[in-house]
Amino acid sequence: MNIVKPNWHWRLDPAVSPLKLEEVDSIALHHMAHPTADIWEIEKWHLDRDNRTWKGFGYNYWIGFDGSIYEGRGLNQGAGVLDNNSHIISIGFQGAYEPSTKYKCNSIMPEAQYLSGVELIRYLRRLITTIKTIDGHKHWQNTSCPGKYFPLAVMITEALMEDTAVYKHIILGNGKIPQTIEFGACGDHVKLLQRELNFASFACGAIDGDFGIKTLAAVKKFQKTAGLTKDGIVGPRTWDALLGVDIVELDPLQLSAKLVNSSGKILSKTVKSFINGNFFNYGNPGVTIGWLMSAGKVLHDRHEYKTWKGNIKGTLLVLKDGTVKAAQMPDKDIASIVDQIKFACQGFYLPASGDVKESIKFEGFNPDSVGYRCNRLAIGFNGKKINIVVQRFSDAARMRHTMDLLGCAGRSICLDSGGSVNLVAEGKAVFTTSRVLANILTW
Repeated sequence: MNIVKPNWHWRLDPAVSPLKLEEVDSIALHHMAHPTADIWEIEKWHLDRDNRTWKGFGYNYWIGFDGSIYEGRGLNQGAGVLDNNSHIISIGFQGAYEPSTKYKCNSIMPEAQYLSGVELIRYLRRLITTIKTIDGHKHWQNTSCPGKYFPLAVMITEALMEDTAVYKHIILGNGKIPQTIEFGACGDHVKLLQRELNFASFACGAIDGDFGIKTLAAVKKFQKTAGLTKDGIVGPRTWDALLGVDIVELDPLQLSAKLVNSSGKILSKTVKSFINGNFFNYGNPGVTIGWLMSAGKVLHDRHEYKTWKGNIKGTLLVLKDGTVKAAQMPDKDIASIVDQIKFACQGFYLPASGDVKESIKFEGFNPDSVGYRCNRLAIGFNGKKINIVVQRFSDAARMRHTMDLLGCAGRSICLDSGGSVNLVAEGKAVFTTSRVLANILTW
C-alpha cells in the first residue's frame, strides 16, 4: 500500500501531537461537503476554519477518487470528531455522498476509492490492534456524514473480512507435475530434472538433456533419501519431492513472534499457525540468537553477540507503517530505528547475487553448519506479501534459487532449519519436530 505524504502548510509548531496508540479504539469515516474538492481545497478550508484556530488539514488520512491514499495527520491527533480525537483515527473521502440543494452529490463511489478504503482500514486494524469500532462520523455526532450514498456498511464488512494467510503446496515452475521420464529419455524435462538434482546437491553432471548413467544414479540416490521407491523412474511422487515446496503467503503486518520453551509437536496442539524462528542456543530454556520483535516490543536483541564478525546479520523487518526490509543489517542500524519497528527476526541473508557461502561467512556463521542440505526454512518479501517457504533437500544456495523464483530475490533470509523446522498453518501440521524451540513466528 502506497501512502502519499504531502507537504502540508501547518500553522503551528509543533503542528500536531502524537496519538497514544494504546488508547485508539475507533476509525471514523467521513465524506466532504463538496462533490469534487481535492486535498488542497480541503486544507485551505481547514486553515480558514473557526477563526483560524485549526492547525491545518484535519483528517488523519484522506482518499481521492482515483484511490490515492494521503497521510494527513497520520498517527497524530486529528480534528475529525469533536471531543473524540484522542481515541479516533479519521479517514476522509473525496466527494459528497449526501443529497443536497447546494450541489450535485456523488451517488456512486469509484471502485478505486472504495478498494483503497477497505485496504486502509485493514492496514490500520493490523497496525493498531486496540481498534474495535469502525463507523461513520454520524456514529459520534449529530450529522449525516458520510452520507446516504456512501457505501458504509459494505466497506466496513469487507474490511473486516481480513485477508487471511494462505497455505499451499506448490510445484515450482509452471505449477504442474512434469511428464514421467526414465533412463534413455532426452529433452527439456530431462534438463529440468538435471538442474534441480544439481541444485539439491545430487550431482548428475552436465545439464545436457540426456538421461544417462550419471542422471540415473543421481535419481536413485535422491529417491532413497526421499524415502521413495528406488526405481530410477521420475514420476509424480519423485517430481513432487524434487519440485514441491510448502508456502504461506500473508500480509507483513500479520507477523508476530513469541519466546517459547516447548517442542513444535506440543505447540501445534495450542498454536493455530506458526513456524520456528531465529537460530538459538540449546538449553533449558534455549537462548534466542539475534533480534526478535513483535507488536513493536523487543523480545530479544543481539547485545551479547557483539563479538560476532561485523555484528551484521540477515534481518527481516516490518516497520509500523507496513514497509518491509530484508538485508544484512548491522546491530546499530536496527537499534537506531527500534521505535519504528513492528516486527523483526534474524537468520542469515540470501543475497540476490554472488556466493551464498561467502555471504554466510560474512555474517560470522559457518556455511557447513547452517547452510547444508536439509529441510530448509526461509522468509521473504515479494513486494506485496510475505512468503514463508519450507523446501526439502535444500541447501542455502538452492533456497536462494527458490526464493528468486517466488519473486523474493534479495529480500529473503534463511531461518533455523534442519531439525528445527516446524510449519503449522491453520491447525494443519505440515512439519513438526520434537526439538524444544526457543522462539516461534506466528500470524
